[in-house]
Amino acid sequence: LAQSLVQNPQAPASGTPGGERHNVREPDQFDGSDPVKLRSFFTQLELVFKARPRTFDTQEKRVTYAISFLKGTALQWFEPYLLEGKSGNPPVFMSDYEAFQEELQTNFGPYDATGAAEHDLENLQMFNGHRIAKYITQFSRLGTQVRWGPAALRYQFYRGLPSRLKDRISEVGKPETLTELRTLAQKLDNHCWEHKVEQTHETF
Repeated sequence: LAQSLVQNPQAPASGTPGGERHNVREPDQFDGSDPVKLRSFFTQLELVFKARPRTFDTQEKRVTYAISFLKGTALQWFEPYLLEGKSGNPPVFMSDYEAFQEELQTNFGPYDATGAAEHDLENLQMFNGHRIAKYITQFSRLGTQVRWGPAALRYQFYRGLPSRLKDRISEVGKPETLTELRTLAQKLDNHCWEHKVEQTHETF
């Protein structure tokens, strides 16, 4: 099953009419050596599952497909259960995708994923020469991994902004919500870059 899903990922699931044609690339292989990469591995798998719901219409198919993109120590962890086949009493994580994710997270994910995300969020900074899109992307990714309330996230978002944006925000007043603060910061950053372009054109 794993081999057929990888070699012919657009093939429809048994009993479903037609094929699913979606240009979603296959996940990167995960070997378990870098715990930080596990979240990205799950994200890439989720994109495939959402793009081809009929192909991966059971939990077991999702598990089989995910295992086909493991290698190294991560694959070796599941080898005994794969080689046993139908003999014995296979663990739940071989047929339940959520249990499979928990098994990978327990053995190959960050020891304290929330603590690591909190540390990274507290130290996240937007530098003067950077556009705000990168900062917002990193902040949003980390923000979903912590258990902070809206007020704490708003405070931290503002704290990580460069002085050039903080000064502009102070002129108009700091918004009361994270969403409004992010929108204002984006608008101000865009204005800054537009002004830089105008200045460049004026020098010619």
